[in-house]
Amino acid sequence: MTEYLQLDPTKRSFVPYMLFIDRKGIIRAQFTGSDQDFFNESKQAGTIKAEALKYLDEPVPAAPKARPKK
Repeated sequence: MTEYLQLDPTKRSFVPYMLFIDRKGIIRAQFTGSDQDFFNESKQAGTIKAEALKYLDEPVPAAPKARPKK
């Protein structure tokens, strides 16, 4: 799990884990319970929404062109 989440195994991390994965399946941002600025209860909804909108507002990548059938 630490490899997938790209967490430093020498540092202690706390739950929750929140990852933002783009349309290509690449982890673009991640936060753990120790990120108190991100998980601040009074600002949490706004920070999550702002982070998600960064990636939702990106253009959708073009679909690969289909190869002609032989």
